[in-house]
Amino acid sequence: MNKLNIGKIELKPSVILLSASILLVIFKYYGYPQSFVSIFHTACGVDSKHCFPAHTYFFLCSVLLLILIPFILIKYVLKEKISDYGFKKGDFKFGITSFLILFPLIALVMILPSSRMPQFKAEYPLFALAGKTFSLVLLYELIYGLYYISWEFFFRGYLLFGLKDVFGEWNAILIQTLPSVLMHIGKPDGEILASIAAGILFGKLALRGKSIYYVFLLHWFIGIAMDLFILYL
Repeated sequence: MNKLNIGKIELKPSVILLSASILLVIFKYYGYPQSFVSIFHTACGVDSKHCFPAHTYFFLCSVLLLILIPFILIKYVLKEKISDYGFKKGDFKFGITSFLILFPLIALVMILPSSRMPQFKAEYPLFALAGKTFSLVLLYELIYGLYYISWEFFFRGYLLFGLKDVFGEWNAILIQTLPSVLMHIGKPDGEILASIAAGILFGKLALRGKSIYYVFLLHWFIGIAMDLFILYL
């Protein structure tokens, strides 16, 4: 384990936890669609939900703050391999099987009923004009994947895989669940509560599958299902 020669301060958890705090604050205050319209004063006015550039900005900020900067810290500060943080194939059979079982179950039992609720209809799709044409929906949902891979790497990769050897697997799952839940504040109540269970479930799946790819796929398809159910059902 990497250590600083300052008392009992350990380099790895210190870098991960401190950087995570800073990056999430920057992301929350400066990386969201609302931040785009307030910073750049575009023709969108203050209505970020109808502004495609604002959502493109949001997705790109996700990649920068939740993937690229942690990548740099892992490689050049911690001097470790990215693959050790879940960016690898892992257990393909387990991962795909889990996805094929869980996605239909979650979509039918949770996402479909939620998509009928007014608070979810008001929230999703994040880009309100996504359903204007099929080509726009396709483009938006593909770009939306950037957000989900960024999210899964940050919480299930950087935090979970990065801290499991320091705090133990269960504690690392709980540690990464806490900030991921707090980042949902402002979402519908049901989603905030579900994010607690999702944080634990996705954490367990990532560790068992030895990869973030399968939880990314599951999370992304859940997001797509919510949008499509609201738009077309």
